[in-house]
Amino acid sequence: PPQCTMSHGILLFYEFSTVADVGALIRDLEGCCQMAGLAGRLRVSAEGVNGCLSGEMCKCEEFCTRLREEFDSFFAATDFKLSPCEERHLFKALKVWENTEVCGLYAGEEEDAARELAEAEPGQHLSPQDWHKLLSKGGDDLVLFDVRNRYETRIGHFAAPRQPQAEESVDLVDPLTRFYSETPAFLEKEENLDRFRG
Repeated sequence: PPQCTMSHGILLFYEFSTVADVGALIRDLEGCCQMAGLAGRLRVSAEGVNGCLSGEMCKCEEFCTRLREEFDSFFAATDFKLSPCEERHLFKALKVWENTEVCGLYAGEEEDAARELAEAEPGQHLSPQDWHKLLSKGGDDLVLFDVRNRYETRIGHFAAPRQPQAEESVDLVDPLTRFYSETPAFLEKEENLDRFRG
């Protein structure tokens, strides 16, 4: 394997796939994290896994490889996002737990709605190049809905290039939520929904 040139990394990933035995997956993932010396948070539910981990960069890479190669191809197509970080940004402890949702949209309050959403046909996946091209093109039929929490949007945001004609710019909607589970309440307000209507 190639030699690791960066010391520490932050690893983010989601996998939306049906989990037959949540308890067993929790035990296996926790064991993998402990073997690799990774810390952070892993949320496991019947609809998939949501992970945010940190540790030595090489150990993060080894963890991704192990997940892809083992676990009966559950993570074979997972898009792992690994970025370098400073040691002071590493998580201090590991938490792996069972939850009703991968991303906590309904906070366990509306199980039927959460299940319907989990089973819905996913949207079109865009490459970074296609994403940039779409934002550069703009248009009054395009709205960028940034559902990250306030902490993440303060760190950085998507800068949609402004076009010479105002109607071709991209409308950015930031709900300023603290938790993802606050998104449905934002969308229940008519004035917020108006921003998505052409």
